[in-house]
Amino acid sequence: MSYQRIFVAGFMIIGLLTGCSSDDGGTSNSSPSSSGAVSDGPGPATLQAMFTHPVGSAQSGQEVFRFETFGNQKFWTDAAKLPQGIAAAGITPLQALQVGLSVNVDALNDTTKQAVAAAIQQVQGGADPNTTVFGDPAVTLSLINQNAVIGVVAFGPNGQRKPLGGSDTLNLAAGDKVGLTCAACHAVTDQSVLPPLKALNTTGSIGKEIDGPTPHDLDVGTILALPLNSLAYFPMLQLQFDTLNGATIGRGQFPGLKTTATSLPTEAEADAYLTGTNPDGSRFYPVGQFDAFPEGVGNPLHIAPFFRTDLSAPWGIDGAVAQLQDFNNNVYTVSLDPTSILTPGGRQFLRTQAGPAGDELAEDYERVLRATGVIAQGQAITDVIPFVQAQTQAPSAGAATGRRVDETKLLDLNAYLNSLPAPAAPSFDSVKAARGKDVFRSSCTSCHQVDPNKFVPTDVIAMPTIYPGYQPTVLLQRQPPLSNVQNSEGPSPFFDDRMVVLDASRRGEVRGTSLTLLLDLTRKKSLLHDDSVSGNSFEEAADLLLNPSRGDKAAHAVFIPDPGQRSDVIEFLRSLQTDPPRVTVPSPDPQ
Repeated sequence: MSYQRIFVAGFMIIGLLTGCSSDDGGTSNSSPSSSGAVSDGPGPATLQAMFTHPVGSAQSGQEVFRFETFGNQKFWTDAAKLPQGIAAAGITPLQALQVGLSVNVDALNDTTKQAVAAAIQQVQGGADPNTTVFGDPAVTLSLINQNAVIGVVAFGPNGQRKPLGGSDTLNLAAGDKVGLTCAACHAVTDQSVLPPLKALNTTGSIGKEIDGPTPHDLDVGTILALPLNSLAYFPMLQLQFDTLNGATIGRGQFPGLKTTATSLPTEAEADAYLTGTNPDGSRFYPVGQFDAFPEGVGNPLHIAPFFRTDLSAPWGIDGAVAQLQDFNNNVYTVSLDPTSILTPGGRQFLRTQAGPAGDELAEDYERVLRATGVIAQGQAITDVIPFVQAQTQAPSAGAATGRRVDETKLLDLNAYLNSLPAPAAPSFDSVKAARGKDVFRSSCTSCHQVDPNKFVPTDVIAMPTIYPGYQPTVLLQRQPPLSNVQNSEGPSPFFDDRMVVLDASRRGEVRGTSLTLLLDLTRKKSLLHDDSVSGNSFEEAADLLLNPSRGDKAAHAVFIPDPGQRSDVIEFLRSLQTDPPRVTVPSPDPQ
């Protein structure tokens, strides 16, 4: 990593099988291994109260998931200028599909449906897609205006959401705005109109919206580089810190965005991080990943699925948040509007988590917002930001910056996410899967359940346990219960990047990783939350993950040496699916 050269001089979502825990559900500090003990998994049989999230109306929750922005359209339009960037770049529907965005056919008006059907026929007949509606930038703006681009929501000048399938035009000059929702990162389509096509280099699709599964090929970095002012997203980018002797942390050789007393990073430098590559071709901001927290560390991680949330806890790969509604509140109030960190509560949060580096980040971000015109000369910062509508309260794990969006909508979202079924397993060899189940029971169930209908263990696995080669360099010492700000290279150099600053020590837990649902795996080609184990298919990636050739110091050093047994376990993993979710309906309030 690029930070190491600094240290030598003196000083700083979710994949598969991410850790091991003790059978009693407590935190394990023993090394992951294949012990040979046969078990169906460590539990828990019930979730502790601290992990049980309350629910509202699942029907209302679908509306929240697909269309609720809580006002972040003001950040994305007035500060970052995302729709202006889309218009200025002349982004075509083909280009939108190529970065992994998808279109909900049920939101299209009849005229657009007919035009899309005709274009598909033309392309199938050999026409250049750029000569059809797929090559027309005006159609992209029309799709956004119809609220048909999944997770991208259009609002009129009156602040009201545009109707599905509307026939008017997205008019930015008149005051139209565009915001983002949960669905942008946690929904796909059934591909019934147009599947991803290798010939067109498209990874997005057109069809009926399916909520919950991860769009694994969503190029978030390229999308975030589209705004005219990507620097408005400054805290979520990879930065250099003067207070840490110039340290920067990210995936490779990006030097970090540098701020001095007389200069600020440029838009081109921000876009170079979001879309750039290392000499080996790997991206600084990999496809399929999202960086959700404003600590200036370049630590995007693979986007996690959002179905059967009734089975999972805690939240975040770091396990820092106990309840789902608290996790989602932080996403709305920070990830989708990072200006929240410049409120008094936000600045307090940064100072608590990162000391002088947190103060430096806040000061530099305010300078960036003023220099880019988000905050006008002479204007008080709190007269402009934050953009997301929320109530103010004391900072906590559930409201990191001391801001809380509408609680009813958070609980409705809980209910909807609980109700989303896991995708059905593809066809599989039942005999081979049964053999794999036996191997899994003797090799993997110190951490993972055999039955995917049971609760995922709630442990946070200590970093030295899940990553035997973990040898961190301490950047900043913090007061307990917070762990130190620290980072490790070693054989898995990006594995702990997500936990450099923010981790489960915020709630008195260890610094480490939480466990994940082992469902909908076959669409993945890279595993572990940092995508550090990859292949041309799920089967190839999983075979590598379980192969001792990775070395006993690598992250998740749990191996099945026999190739046949590995193949059987992979078939078992392919077979995993759940029963239909049992939706909890809240009792009516007493009159």
